[in-house]
Amino acid sequence: MSKTEKRAFNVHPGIIQHLIREQAGTLVKAVAELIMNSIDAGATRVDLDFDEQGKFSVVDDGRGFLSRTEIEAFFETFGTPHQEGDATFGRFRIGRGQIMAFANTRWRTGNFIMDVRLLDSGAEFGYTLTETEDYQPGCRIDGQIVSPDVIREAYYAGLSGEQLYNGFSDECDFYSMIRFVGIPVYVSGHLLNTLPADNHWSHEDEFGYYLFDNSHSLSIYNQGVFVCDTERRSFSVAGLFVSKRAIKLNMARNAWLRHECEVIQHLRSVAHNAYVARIESSARMTDSEAGAIIRRIATESDEIDENEARILVRSKFIPSLAGQRISPFQFLDATQFSLYDGHSSLVAERAEKEEGFCFLTPQLFDLANLKVSAKNALLFLEIMVDVFSPFIINNQDRVLVQFDELLEAYSGTFEEIPDAELPPKQLAALRAIRHVASQIKQLTKDPARQTRKMIAGKSDCSDAWTNGINYIAFNTAVLEQAYLTRWSGGIERLVNLAIHEFCHQAHSSVDTHEHTLEFYQAYHEATLANAYCDIVRRCTRFYLKQLCKAGQRISSVERTHTTAIGKMLLSMGEKFPVKKERKDAPWSSVAHPTPPKTYRVVLDFSGDERISQDDLVLAFGKGWLEPEQSTIGMPITSGTWVARKVA
Repeated sequence: MSKTEKRAFNVHPGIIQHLIREQAGTLVKAVAELIMNSIDAGATRVDLDFDEQGKFSVVDDGRGFLSRTEIEAFFETFGTPHQEGDATFGRFRIGRGQIMAFANTRWRTGNFIMDVRLLDSGAEFGYTLTETEDYQPGCRIDGQIVSPDVIREAYYAGLSGEQLYNGFSDECDFYSMIRFVGIPVYVSGHLLNTLPADNHWSHEDEFGYYLFDNSHSLSIYNQGVFVCDTERRSFSVAGLFVSKRAIKLNMARNAWLRHECEVIQHLRSVAHNAYVARIESSARMTDSEAGAIIRRIATESDEIDENEARILVRSKFIPSLAGQRISPFQFLDATQFSLYDGHSSLVAERAEKEEGFCFLTPQLFDLANLKVSAKNALLFLEIMVDVFSPFIINNQDRVLVQFDELLEAYSGTFEEIPDAELPPKQLAALRAIRHVASQIKQLTKDPARQTRKMIAGKSDCSDAWTNGINYIAFNTAVLEQAYLTRWSGGIERLVNLAIHEFCHQAHSSVDTHEHTLEFYQAYHEATLANAYCDIVRRCTRFYLKQLCKAGQRISSVERTHTTAIGKMLLSMGEKFPVKKERKDAPWSSVAHPTPPKTYRVVLDFSGDERISQDDLVLAFGKGWLEPEQSTIGMPITSGTWVARKVA
């Protein structure tokens, strides 16, 4: 015999405990929930006090709990739904549980006291209810935060400590959370929030308050309580929106239900009108405005109507290859497009000039926070044509060409750069390699009568190149890398490149770039020769000198290296002192009866070299004698020696 009965589902208390902990998230959100509860209870003011030991109180003048029945229905029971219109914020009566995840609390309201100590060791999920003769108007919550980390959070969130007296700002989490709630909120006696009616707004209607500006995001507040920041591309505007009506939110109150919220739909309409008015009146868009439009087009997230398209077709928001912005009218004047790879500028410029290509640059996708890909480039191009073709004269078919095809077609593009157009660091490197060019010519046994001219240039495929006869060109990127850092090769790499090109003798390295057995043998012998190290040192010293002359800082790697050598030389000088100066020293001879003046000179050095006459002449011109014997290799300061000049 079968028996059938209807039964209700139950919820285990552990699920409620888990829900409280998961919903809480932060202390700031938990305290904000208490503020919202006070507003739902009809309070006209809330006072908060937090000390640096984690003790706190929250006091309001709302209706509180008036009877044991209300306590059992609305405090003891989690999830009792609100009736339509009986609360500003509440829906399921679970928000009060958030504070219980951070603190043991005592709630006083009317003639009742509710002690909640869920954080005690071995505590059961429940509370102690006491009925007293003392009457507490409204509701008062006293608590003790248990975790030291949460106590620190209270301090940095602006609830306790010095933060209270430095003035509230947007960096204060709690201030940002309840910035525009509709009743005064005091923290340690200081008014924290701004009533919406007291703030200046761009626009106001029955749905809310609007303030649009040139910032990067739109901050959305649900009846004064912070919900989230949305990037400009979401609504095409930035600034503030404070709703007058309830926004339909998820349980965590940090996102709205996208297709069910009338308030958000109205905000989108108002924001769109403000954005169109801004575009019409503005001569230039900000990066965030341009990025918002590009993203809308590339993702089709929001339809662009005919009126908006008519305005945008002449608006300059598309980054060009030259770094300027062009309008859709200019962009779609081309019929051939390609996705620029970000570094082969010579190829792109040549294709633009000779074939009329227009390029979708990485900057275009960066502005819209989109992945740089051929798929996104094609989608953007197709939608641009669909949206703006009614306003474009040239309606020929448009194609997207793979950039690899352009690299193959225009491979071997070179361009010479005059010295006057080089930045100081690149010019210093070029002058340094020129300084040792004749020595490299001898090192590589180059048969040419004259030393090849060292020049700067740009290439899409080479670090350096030569015609094998009268010039060697270095890519500006390689010249820049002569500035020694942890990620660059330093001046030594430039010397090696010069040797490489000198080994191309009477043969160009521009086209075929063949390396014969003779080439490898010549390069091998040159880099193993004794003179090689001297060339590198001389080039390094001259490069550092040129940097100093140009007012450029020597890299930290070079400074660390030279300082270490200076200390070693100083130590060696103390252990092995140099003999005193001879009586027949040049500056004490008959030819120079009066000792010349002593000068401080700065000399760059490397390795275990000693300062020589050649170094002084090289650095400061003719007329310098050998340094004083007592100061050879002995730095007065890092890289500084004493030397004498003939009077």
